[in-house]
Amino acid sequence: MEYRKLIVFGNSSYIITLPKRWVQKNSLNPGDLLSLEESTSGLLIMPKEVKANKQKPGEISVDGKSNERIETEIVSLYLTNCSSVDVYGKELGEKIGFVKSVFKNLPGMEIMEESSKRISFKDLMDANELSVKTIIRRIDTIIRGMLEDAVCGEQESVTQRDYEVNRLCFLCHRAIRNLMAGADAAHIELLVDWQVVTRLEEIGDYAKASAGFLKASHEDARIKKKLIDAYRITINAYLKAMKAYYESDSAACHELELETKRYITDNLSLLWMKHHPAAARLVDCLNSINTSVKMISRQIINLG
Repeated sequence: MEYRKLIVFGNSSYIITLPKRWVQKNSLNPGDLLSLEESTSGLLIMPKEVKANKQKPGEISVDGKSNERIETEIVSLYLTNCSSVDVYGKELGEKIGFVKSVFKNLPGMEIMEESSKRISFKDLMDANELSVKTIIRRIDTIIRGMLEDAVCGEQESVTQRDYEVNRLCFLCHRAIRNLMAGADAAHIELLVDWQVVTRLEEIGDYAKASAGFLKASHEDARIKKKLIDAYRITINAYLKAMKAYYESDSAACHELELETKRYITDNLSLLWMKHHPAAARLVDCLNSINTSVKMISRQIINLG
């Protein structure tokens, strides 16, 4: 963080100096206009015409790397808005199937060229046209269905939709990164969106796991009723959190944060079912969902 002195200019104005590297980074010259945007947390200064976020190409070698390492590098390039990604190496032939499966989960990336030693993917989607809120609403809609179907033990259906949640979360992270680089929106709100979409991805994963555990705990009707009751309470907490997010209702989030803490404590009382492994695992999932809901609420509270 840098500090600047406030200087009196004339009878009614004040001036501050700007960091030289920031001026150079934005290709500004004397006489250029700047835009000032006032918020509750301060004053945002931006070039009047924000330069488009330039995409850059990227490449990785697959030689001597595990599949997990390859996937991490590919996703990292995608999230940093690389316009194209070249994957190459002597071992590409034996790993090509895995590489394609990774890119299949990255919206907008399509194969442009392919050989035995190199495969090129190009981003055909304009990140500047993506709406973060629209993507989050789509993720939210899918997760609502996953949570409901998990109660019915629809494990395969929930698992398939989790892949779509992951794809949309990657896309949303990419869109947010693009906006932050271009300064097209308030940075604080974008950081909140980033955290929310991360938590949504986690909740989707726990919904998928819950479907299997609920299905496996069907033998004892008494136990299953207790689990479903706890699950319904968790779903309701999630719906409250997303409503507060859409309405920027920080007051509701203060109450919800306290509620989720209580739900977590109440769920721990269900761990007496130690002879039912699936039930115990489900309790862990419910508490993880409640923790994610609590973190979503906290982000909205921090936004004010």
